[in-house]
Amino acid sequence: MNDLSVEVSWLLCHLALYDVDLTLAARNVAKGAPAVVDNATAVCADLIGSLVAANSPSQLVDLVAANAAELAAALETISEDPPDAAVRVRLYSRSGRQLFDEWLDWRDLIEVRVTEHLPRHTEYLVRLAESVGAAGEGHRFPG
Repeated sequence: MNDLSVEVSWLLCHLALYDVDLTLAARNVAKGAPAVVDNATAVCADLIGSLVAANSPSQLVDLVAANAAELAAALETISEDPPDAAVRVRLYSRSGRQLFDEWLDWRDLIEVRVTEHLPRHTEYLVRLAESVGAAGEGHRFPG
């Protein structure tokens, strides 16, 4: 697997795993239970390596889509103004360094996900795709 394929696969796994964490938190918010979002699994090199080894790139795309659908369904169960929607958020870098450990309002967390996190990753995937086109390698992204 070349560096580009590794990077695309890593990012797809990261998105899929983070959606699992958000889905679990969304279900807790909907029930009024304590919710935690901890992205340690979404940056875990061993877990991501296992997912990459066990799945083709198109299977990883399918995993991202399935997990996003699960998250969307969980979000639908949350009322417009959920009571006590504070969520403990712990974020880590790829290297495992803790970047953030704070309480956030659930709506603020989702807003950051939609307006910052996903657009940043989307822009990165576009740059990766453009670099493939510029290099003339003829790679095709799954989808």
